[in-house]
Amino acid sequence: MPKLYPTVRVHAGQRFGRLTVISVKQNRYTVIVTCLCDCGSIKETGQRNLIYRDVGSCGCLRIEAIQKAGFRNYKHGHARHGKGKRSPTYMAWQGMIERCHNASNGAYPRYGARGIVVCHDWRASFVNFLECVGEKPSSRHQLDRIDSLGNYEPGNVRWATP
Repeated sequence: MPKLYPTVRVHAGQRFGRLTVISVKQNRYTVIVTCLCDCGSIKETGQRNLIYRDVGSCGCLRIEAIQKAGFRNYKHGHARHGKGKRSPTYMAWQGMIERCHNASNGAYPRYGARGIVVCHDWRASFVNFLECVGEKPSSRHQLDRIDSLGNYEPGNVRWATP
């Protein structure tokens, strides 16, 4: 008869990459390990993933590597593809690009046709925009250009209420 209970080989305080084991829970078929990442996040995973080095961080290591390599298309949590609505901050960023660079957008005559554009860094990456402008503070806030004749670029954009 096969053994149903797995052998616990991981203990609290042990380190695996950026993860430090906090607690170990054993059920009938697997050992679940709760870890604290160096970045401060909590990660739950199977003991096997740690032992065989399939997991070494909460996911922050992957994001850092992607950013360092210069790639833009990584998950930031604002564009929930297939899982419902996008965040208000993401929708504001998309709207800004649409009204300045899409001639079929209804607001294009008041923005893009007048020569107002979105700076290259923001247009290329939502993360760059987010780093400069930050999260949308509330549903009442909207993007505002400080100089209404200027472009959407760092130093000329803020969140403001009507």
